Amino acid sequence: MRRLLCLSLFLAGLAGCVGQVPEPSTQHVARAQSHWPGTTQAELSEGRALFVERCSGCHTLPIPAEHKAAEWPDVMKRMTPFVRMTPEQLNSVERYLIVASEVAGGAPAQAKN
Repeated sequence: MRRLLCLSLFLAGLAGCVGQVPEPSTQHVARAQSHWPGTTQAELSEGRALFVERCSGCHTLPIPAEHKAAEWPDVMKRMTPFVRMTPEQLNSVERYLIVASEVAGGAPAQAKN
């Protein structure tokens, strides 16, 4: 019974964190396209899904707005050794986090190709 309670509390906490990680909207896409022309909502959604799936396995998900957009590339570099993602997947997560931070009010980041 105790295990079930602990698991339920863990899952409820995880769901609360995921709820603060916004789904990409048209505003996110417009912002992304200002940095990386041709970016689609599907690409941003993939970045979000990878972020939620891969990052929550080791720690509580940070809310994208917890960091300024310009800080996310350094955060991603620090985390890269701990995740198994292709360079394309890492790029997708980073782009999602930069854009989500900017839309939430963070300072714009320098776009990288």
